Amino acid sequence: MMARLLSPAHPSDPSGPNALRSLPAILLAVLATALFAAPTAAAQQAAPDTTVISFDQAVNIALDQNTSLKRASNDVRRAETNLWAERMDWAPNATLSSGLSRNFGRSFSQEEGGIVDQSTDFFRVDVSGSVSLRGLGVENYASMKNAEWQATSSELSLERTRQDVVFQVMNRYIALVENREILVVQREELEARQQQLRQIEEFVDAGSRPVSALYEQQAAVAEAESNVLAAERDVQLSETRLIQVLRLDPMDAYRFDAPEVAQDVDPEAAYDLNALMTQAFDQRLDLRADRASVQAAESSVSSARSQYLPTLTFSADYGTNWSSTAPDFQPIPGTGQTQELGFLTQEGVVVDQPVQVAPPDFQAVDFYDILDQRRGGSIGVSLRFPLFDGLRREQQVEEAQVQRLNAQYQLEDQKLQVALEVREAYLNLQTAVKQLDVTEKQVRAARQAREAAQERYNLGAASIVELTNANRNFVQAASQRIRARYNYVFQKKLIAYYVGNLNPSESLF
Repeated sequence: MMARLLSPAHPSDPSGPNALRSLPAILLAVLATALFAAPTAAAQQAAPDTTVISFDQAVNIALDQNTSLKRASNDVRRAETNLWAERMDWAPNATLSSGLSRNFGRSFSQEEGGIVDQSTDFFRVDVSGSVSLRGLGVENYASMKNAEWQATSSELSLERTRQDVVFQVMNRYIALVENREILVVQREELEARQQQLRQIEEFVDAGSRPVSALYEQQAAVAEAESNVLAAERDVQLSETRLIQVLRLDPMDAYRFDAPEVAQDVDPEAAYDLNALMTQAFDQRLDLRADRASVQAAESSVSSARSQYLPTLTFSADYGTNWSSTAPDFQPIPGTGQTQELGFLTQEGVVVDQPVQVAPPDFQAVDFYDILDQRRGGSIGVSLRFPLFDGLRREQQVEEAQVQRLNAQYQLEDQKLQVALEVREAYLNLQTAVKQLDVTEKQVRAARQAREAAQERYNLGAASIVELTNANRNFVQAASQRIRARYNYVFQKKLIAYYVGNLNPSESLF
């Protein structure tokens, strides 16, 4: 269909000038009816080993492979681990210990009640636990709140990084689509100039045009070919940058399907700058992350100051032990008889002395009985108050205060940066809206000028230079129209990105 519409007209055919005058209309019709005629056909005829990637697939690939996003995810994991560690400071520390040892030579035996000269085996098992309230619990609480705010800041930064990744993919895709459409315009212009060249060759052969017109048109064709090469290079560079953003293997072949963008771009209702500012201050994830960092710094100051308070520790211990010197037999409680006898000491005091009348019954004692008999424990409370530590507490308090000030300064700088970004995006969007109207008028005027120059050239009232300039102006106007349309789409997405409304999980086109 395109070949038939753009086929050159015979110089003797009265419909020839009309066909040439219809070329600008045909060009705009092609651009209006299909987003990408040539790239779509290329995608259908892609090599079997070419990977076709849509916009949504590109977003998923970027979210899966972007290293900045992976580092942000690691920061979240580390912050969550630190948070759980700080929460566990409120739980007691429990320790189970056991030991087996042997003493050689002379040693004191509790069972014998004296010094023994023999090898003795010992076994012990013990369970102990303690809870320390640093700074009477103030430091525990402040450290936990610091970890909570740090975790919140890391999660918000992760979500903002996701938005950054999606925005980068969208930016590269829009640039690729724009360059592809400009390539379509340049190819159409090259084909139109080649048709004119063939027509001028026939005019020159017929003697109705000077040979200089042929040379001028050949130069115009060469210029159009150069423009096509430059446009193809821009498309290839856009694809290369997209491959870089997606972190794909540069040795493989890829084909990126263009997202569906509305052909007719109608400017929406005007945005309110103050409303955009307020919305950005409330929703920007990086700004919320900086606020969380300020809160974390406040908790760090409280934690540092709590070191002036004492540390209260509650401890408990329970265990038992076994020794090889323990007797193998022991009397059974309640067996045997004793009698109280009195005798006079040298000091004249009568002392009651139990005397065994009947021996008790004995029972064998095993390993577990000894452990059961010797079990016991202890509880305790301690208070530790540091008097002087070489001004380390003062140093830590000062460092915490400096970090808090730096976090506040970072928040103020980020607020200013957000305000500038929103204002710049707002102004750029206004300019993009105006460019839509201006470029539409430029295309209409350039098309009319081109048609007039073509008609005058056919009548011999205009030179080939004038026709070439008219063609060049029309191509430039058509290219600027394409850029204006995609610039408006991009600026709308940029507003959403700077305000904080860009949702990575939603389709952007």
